[in-house]
Amino acid sequence: MKAEILILGVLHRGDMHPYEIKRRLKLAQVENYLDVDIGTLYYAVKQLAKDGLIEERGQEKSGRQVRTIYGVTDAGRARLQTLIMEAFASDKPPMHPLYPSLLFLDLADRDNLLAFARERLAAVETGLMATEAIYNILRTVMAAGGRLLMENAIAHQRTEIDWTRTLITEIEAGPLFPGDPAAFEREKIGEKLATLSKEWTKK
Repeated sequence: MKAEILILGVLHRGDMHPYEIKRRLKLAQVENYLDVDIGTLYYAVKQLAKDGLIEERGQEKSGRQVRTIYGVTDAGRARLQTLIMEAFASDKPPMHPLYPSLLFLDLADRDNLLAFARERLAAVETGLMATEAIYNILRTVMAAGGRLLMENAIAHQRTEIDWTRTLITEIEAGPLFPGDPAAFEREKIGEKLATLSKEWTKK
């Protein structure tokens, strides 16, 4: 559950109802740098309560609406610790959504590819400006983890911009190199990669 760590983390700050959890996450702009749909948060809260990770602590009236207030349980506190440590212990490299398409880049329509690449560059540049603006406002008051998160996001966006500019330059230069399958046998690429993999495994 993608929202699990967010809900448990926010409830560690104090008991609150789902609307307040959602408001705080939106205020933190989490949808700008995390793959999570805040709109599904209410379902996630119900699921966490069902699993015993959070529990009802009371109700709050807002006009005609009654909101249930939730708090994190001991099991939820333990679960948050597990989620944090699992994330840091993971050795799985980040996967870019473009990776599958890049394997067949030379087969793409060049004009369309160039247009999309330019649109992508503009979008990432706009995103960087937004992230930097938010960071400059919040950096002196936000938690260390949030500040480090935003600094990492900014670094990735800058790298993405540089890489996308390189992509555009290569597309503009002409047909993209389709690769040379025969070279894999001729240069014994498979054997070299297997040897390199064994050396990494030893380390």
